[in-house]
Amino acid sequence: MRNKNSRFIFMVFLMLLSMVSLFSCQEKKATIAHIDYSFSGCFASGNAKMVITKQGESIFARCEESGQPSRMAKLNPLQMESFDIFMKELNAIKPGGLCTTQANYLVYYKNKKIEITDGTCDWNGFEKLTNIFFMEGEKF
Repeated sequence: MRNKNSRFIFMVFLMLLSMVSLFSCQEKKATIAHIDYSFSGCFASGNAKMVITKQGESIFARCEESGQPSRMAKLNPLQMESFDIFMKELNAIKPGGLCTTQANYLVYYKNKKIEITDGTCDWNGFEKLTNIFFMEGEKF
């Protein structure tokens, strides 16, 4: 009787081990940041969405802008440093500004929701970030 129980326990152990191996081998995709960007002014308006994800050891950015095809790039460490700079500069924006164009940022990053309106026309952070990611990045 004990021999049969040992075999059964061993078989259950093997099944559980194979299930754990199967799940750990599948690449998981984790969202690092999500940016909703919009701007409107006297002469133009538009919106875009960017999602930065980690899949395995690689980091990817996907951007969808109004009226444009979706873009995706694999990011390198320098580009991720640019994202950190983008976040620092975004958080440093003071309310107000005398520009007729308002840029609105809604960012989900590190379990925080950040809402900023830039009315200065001086920064253009989203445009700079997309240029760094999609002009220098490995395209997909």
